Amino acid sequence: MKVIFLNVWQGKIRDKLAQFLKSQSHSTDIFCFQEAYEETKSLLRNCLPSFQEITATKPMAFSDNFFDQATYVGKSIPILQSEILLKEENETGLGLTIHARHKEHDFFICNFHGQTYLGEDNKLDSSIRLVQSE
Repeated sequence: MKVIFLNVWQGKIRDKLAQFLKSQSHSTDIFCFQEAYEETKSLLRNCLPSFQEITATKPMAFSDNFFDQATYVGKSIPILQSEILLKEENETGLGLTIHARHKEHDFFICNFHGQTYLGEDNKLDSSIRLVQSE
């Protein structure tokens, strides 16, 4: 099984992203994207027509931006359940989980994008970052 996690950076390099997806889609079972805003999801759908789409979004604390996660699972892989993590937590990032089955084996994948904090000049642990990790 091949899984790719990629921050698509709001689709800012659209042509290169499309080229990458087309080259990888035949050998990849699952794609987990972060910063996959609506315009980017349109591109993802076009490039990955044989994949199931699961998405989640929420506003970012301290910003006008949003967390937009998108997970694409090959249609041959049954998704048994999906769940959004930390959607109601204002100061954390956003997680999107799937419980799926492949070749009679269950597995779980979490597509997560953490919250950064403006004005911080370090990446040290804080109580909020620990909540995200847990």
